[in-house]
Amino acid sequence: LLASLFSGLLGQQLPGKGTVYLGQSLAFKQPVFVGDEVTAEVEIISLRSDKPIITLATRILTATGAIAVSGEAVVKFS
Repeated sequence: LLASLFSGLLGQQLPGKGTVYLGQSLAFKQPVFVGDEVTAEVEIISLRSDKPIITLATRILTATGAIAVSGEAVVKFS
């Protein structure tokens, strides 16, 4: 369920509609329970100059700021 937050964030916010997921890696660092408040973040770490492809760092933080999930996503945007 936590990883699905990235799909919504990338498809609606950054880079936005028309985004196509090419890949995702995830590392689950600590448990998150039903009812816990979390924040999903993405940060652009590279942009290909020859194609519209972005690599993003992905993180889910707990209410205390601890990293619960980290990874990378590669997306193509239109």
